Amino acid sequence: MDMLDIRPLDRQHGLGAFSCGEDRIDNYLRLNAWKEQKSHRMRVFAATIKGELTVVGYYSLTFIVWNEEVVETERAKSKLTRSGAAIPAIYLAKLGVTDDHKRQGIGEALVRDAFIRSIAIANNAAISTLTLDAISEAKAKWYEKLGFERFAPDDLKMVISLATLRKT
Repeated sequence: MDMLDIRPLDRQHGLGAFSCGEDRIDNYLRLNAWKEQKSHRMRVFAATIKGELTVVGYYSLTFIVWNEEVVETERAKSKLTRSGAAIPAIYLAKLGVTDDHKRQGIGEALVRDAFIRSIAIANNAAISTLTLDAISEAKAKWYEKLGFERFAPDDLKMVISLATLRKT
């Protein structure tokens, strides 16, 4: 989306009006995102309409280590398999778009930006997957449309191979 500016969260971003309808997503951005960004526990990327500072969407990235027992489907296992039980991955921890800007392609633009940044990370740190925990079944179905697969049939934990993203 050409109208968006997606960049790392900084003090100039307006966070107070952010509301996506999910308290844990709203509260994270307003209360914790800056602290975690500053302490290097999380990288938060904010989307604004070009020329404005009010955040209309955001996502956060970090790393996670999964235990292979949580992965049930063979397709997901093939994307996550490493030697040993610990499976490191990039983790899309949070993603939200304000109610006023939903269904305008901002969520997809944020995920695309996360894909690009994840590939850059993987090119330098040998990580093979991007994973997430969908917040609901409806969101899991949305992520499936973007190429993510579930760890298990009814699970909200999801994965996409960075090799797959490199091809697209």
